[in-house]
Amino acid sequence: MVVLLAMLLVVGGGGSAAAFFLMRGAGEELLQLVPASSEVVVTAYLDPSAGQKVNLMALADRFPALRDDQRIRREVDDVLDTALEGTGLSHEDVRPWLGSQVAIVVDVGANDDEPTVSVLVASRDDDAALETLDKALEGLLGTKETSEYRGATMHVFDSGASFVGYVIVDHVVVLSNRSIGLTRVVDVAEGTTRAIVDDPAFLDTISSLPEGKLGLAYVNPTELVNRALSASGLGVAATAPGLDMFRAIRGVGATLSAHPDGLAFDVAMRLDPSELDPATRLQLDQPLDENGVLGFVPADAYAVATQQGLDETLKQTVDQVLTTPEGELIRQRIGVDDTLAALTGDLAFEVGPGSGPVPAAGAILIGVRDASAVQRTLDGLADLVLADQRRAGTIDPAFGDMSASGRDDVFGAVPKATWRTSTYHGTTIRYLDDPGLSGTGFVPAYAVVEGAAIVASSPTEIRKVIDTEAGSEPNISSSSSYRRAVSRVPDDGGTWYVDLAALVSRFGSQLPPDVASNIEPIDTVVQGTSNSSSLITYRLFIEIR
Repeated sequence: MVVLLAMLLVVGGGGSAAAFFLMRGAGEELLQLVPASSEVVVTAYLDPSAGQKVNLMALADRFPALRDDQRIRREVDDVLDTALEGTGLSHEDVRPWLGSQVAIVVDVGANDDEPTVSVLVASRDDDAALETLDKALEGLLGTKETSEYRGATMHVFDSGASFVGYVIVDHVVVLSNRSIGLTRVVDVAEGTTRAIVDDPAFLDTISSLPEGKLGLAYVNPTELVNRALSASGLGVAATAPGLDMFRAIRGVGATLSAHPDGLAFDVAMRLDPSELDPATRLQLDQPLDENGVLGFVPADAYAVATQQGLDETLKQTVDQVLTTPEGELIRQRIGVDDTLAALTGDLAFEVGPGSGPVPAAGAILIGVRDASAVQRTLDGLADLVLADQRRAGTIDPAFGDMSASGRDDVFGAVPKATWRTSTYHGTTIRYLDDPGLSGTGFVPAYAVVEGAAIVASSPTEIRKVIDTEAGSEPNISSSSSYRRAVSRVPDDGGTWYVDLAALVSRFGSQLPPDVASNIEPIDTVVQGTSNSSSLITYRLFIEIR
């Protein structure tokens, strides 16, 4: 992330943070020339809006590595020189004409044999750009040929084995591996072909994304999905499980944006609800209440992940996995169906400080309505795992040609793993006593209490979780860092959260000082999703204090 901030500050501002701050910001120079038929568009804004610059400068000042303008410039120049290696160019050839935006455009439908890939670069000096491109391409591909197309000069380098052409349109340099990649941009400039900024699907997809941004990506998946289905042998009309979701996607957009307190990566996926099967549509539109197991998560957790609607997901998974006669027997023996009916759909996973020599501990929390049904299934699974482990050990290849009686003698002398129980505040905790794990601090354990099934890294962690839910210890909802972080993301489809400040405080002494000082400004990292049958959104937010 420090490298990303440095690139934007130096490339966009000509090497000076002050100059970068004073620049006004450019409009949508490139998207106005991108054909609406394009399947993939990725744009970087080297001269973003004034608001983005203010936020970016404030964020950059919090990192010691970004306070030296000259050092940043040298490092970014080295990156540019590395990227241009083999072309005969250096950063000195590119900087004078490099404009405010750069874009990569992919059009799958333009050619049947391979995609048309074009690069669009805003130009501040067309003559300098032309000189630079001719210098690079003539050295790589030989003689240039020129032709006219609707008043635009097409520059083509065709060695037979490879084709590269470029054209300069409205102060935008367009390079492409196919001539149609050039002519389509000219057609857009002339108004005979629709630009992507006028395409309803594109506008609908990006409408829920931040307006101020440092970068934008867009994918129109229709042709990509159709080709993938054809290539897989399924065919466009295939009805395999899950394919309805792929067919329903009408557009995917993503942005990177700077905020006063951090960086955000947002994704929006537009869906056509009519293409979804009823079960998927119902699951996406199902209203979700507050996650009922968050009250079990300790406030000092380093990382927390939450999910809702787990019961429906597990039902679908079980139906697919336990289809064999043996699977059906297991399903009945340990009461899988009763447990699935007893789940609330809430899930949480937490990792926090360990005890003694163990640096970390964790637990998985699953919301339940009927503790007895879930207890039966967990006990059955635990016994199956242990029995399977013992069966696997009797044929361990490490014993080579040892006779059966010899193997029995060896295994008889080796202590066997077994499940043991303890009681804490009326709750039975079952834990694995395994000599093979002795000294690791990892003691798999589980328990079922009112409202949750707990699977943890040790009985100690289960006791901590029980105390948290009882109110003896604060839970994660009382953490100001957690509340502040999750408020920055959608949270009705699941979240995950990392308290990086707490991790650095606990383990930072083990890092080199210059590394630790440039991680310390990052407070938390959080992501969240929101689901519906017409729109799925996702945000990753990096909080920088």
